[in-house]
Amino acid sequence: MIAVFGEVTYRQLKTGDFSDHIVWAHELVDKGYLFRPAHQLFQQLVIIVRAFLPFNYFVRINQTFKQIIDLKSYEISTMVIITIVYVITAIIIYKQFIKEWDATKTKNNYWLAGGSTLAVMLISPIFLFTLPDQMYLGYINGNPFHNPTYLLLRPFALLLFLHTIKNLYSKSHWSALLIAGILIVLGTMSKASFTLTFLPAVGFYVIIHLRNFRKFNWPYLISGLAIPGSIILGMQFVLSYFGNSDDSIIFAPFQAILNYVPNIGLVLIFILLSILSPLILTLLYWKQVCNEPTLQLAWVNFLTALIPALFFSERINWPSINFWWGPMCAVFILFVVTVSVAGKNKVFCVLNPTDKLKKWIVLSIFGLHLICGIIYYFSSVFFPAPII
Repeated sequence: MIAVFGEVTYRQLKTGDFSDHIVWAHELVDKGYLFRPAHQLFQQLVIIVRAFLPFNYFVRINQTFKQIIDLKSYEISTMVIITIVYVITAIIIYKQFIKEWDATKTKNNYWLAGGSTLAVMLISPIFLFTLPDQMYLGYINGNPFHNPTYLLLRPFALLLFLHTIKNLYSKSHWSALLIAGILIVLGTMSKASFTLTFLPAVGFYVIIHLRNFRKFNWPYLISGLAIPGSIILGMQFVLSYFGNSDDSIIFAPFQAILNYVPNIGLVLIFILLSILSPLILTLLYWKQVCNEPTLQLAWVNFLTALIPALFFSERINWPSINFWWGPMCAVFILFVVTVSVAGKNKVFCVLNPTDKLKKWIVLSIFGLHLICGIIYYFSSVFFPAPII
């Protein structure tokens, strides 16, 4: 993970969104505050890591080291943070796979979980029809390499999602409320996109399962999720759209995305090609997976995240299509969940005669996602440039 994702992160430092966020870390040190972005956990971490890295030791060794550190200390701190984030994200996914698959008693579970973890962190939409002109814009890619705040958000979002599933119907306990509150605050401070869609998604999930009204862990849902999430979202909304900001949120169906995709029909096709593997697995294995709460919430979260992405935009900063970060995080979680469910239902056991055709269909489509992800990875490494 360090070798694979450390290399692509290094390549993105000058061409992706990293450069802006590193400049903002400089400003935070110089001024002590930032007007934008409202989510500043990444900048704060860069400053903290930079303060604790033993730069003084290397300066004493050689004058050249001093020059490198003077010029690159923020970039070095960024590399350390993002590489650690990738490793933590991989550990969370790996542990989730092992937890779900141990009961299947499938041989080589640990090797399969390790390989599947790397695959899930590389997959991208099936963009073969638009290669090389369009590999990112218009699609929903859960694994972009160019944005540090999104990468920082993913482990918090994934942990919060899994923690919510674990506590939906359990008895209330103060430790679970505290963990949920910490995760939702840190996740929102990384990037507000997941919290913005996940809170309503949990609400929709509750409505769908209203027959279980009394069984829900209401203290967790209200005190662990809704209250801290709403408070920090409200604070970030004020910082982003009031005071010195001239921007605002507007109702503009498909307006932002149509600046990158020719028509609405193609937008919908791109969305379908972004989630084809989870969709096919869900449809083909409906009887086995329809009662999986984890998969249900993952789909509800994705569909909920699509609403603001498709129908809302920022009046001034629309080129950034910031409302699409929610679906991207939702797609990332959806792939983690569907691969976990696939392993649980022995979809990877292709030599088993049971449902052999369905297994090959699911694995073939997932393979297309992975092939496109590998293409996108090497394109980002060897030809780092503004995203297309």
